[in-house]
Amino acid sequence: MDREIAPEVRTRRTLRKGITAAVAVAAVVFLVAATVQYLKPSVRRTEIQTARVERGTVDEVLQSSGTVIPDTESVISSPVDARVLRIGRRAGDRLKKGDEILTLDTSASHLDLERLKDQVAQKESEVAQARLKSEESMAALAAQLEQKRLDIEIYRFKAEPRRRISPRRSRRRRATSSCGN
Repeated sequence: MDREIAPEVRTRRTLRKGITAAVAVAAVVFLVAATVQYLKPSVRRTEIQTARVERGTVDEVLQSSGTVIPDTESVISSPVDARVLRIGRRAGDRLKKGDEILTLDTSASHLDLERLKDQVAQKESEVAQARLKSEESMAALAAQLEQKRLDIEIYRFKAEPRRRISPRRSRRRRATSSCGN
């Protein structure tokens, strides 16, 4: 029941396996060559100088003059406009966390802050007054509404006895008019 595989299919499979193996061998050769090139030293032996080390004390001291320049420098800025009253540290001084560098005159900022607080308080007062006025007008309108409801009840109450009395009066009138005839 098994059929024989066509020779073209077998040839293609063999060719495909051969190409895959050739690519794998080429990749391995490339990696080996790259690794050898990468591991090759970049300095020649003739450029290296060696000496024998001996233990002992150093008797020579080197002295020189110059300026020490820091690796990093930070600019400090104030978040508020203020006048400098006193400079506590100078450029080049060592600082610790929390050291005072400058003393600023912040009285103008404090005055501005107080002025703004006063304005906020004034606006809050205006809001409270407006709220009170609206509550007062709401209470007055509610009272007027209640008064109108009471007036309606009074008119209804006054109208009910007339309805009750009206049929009786008409009967009396009929009775007196029939007696007179």
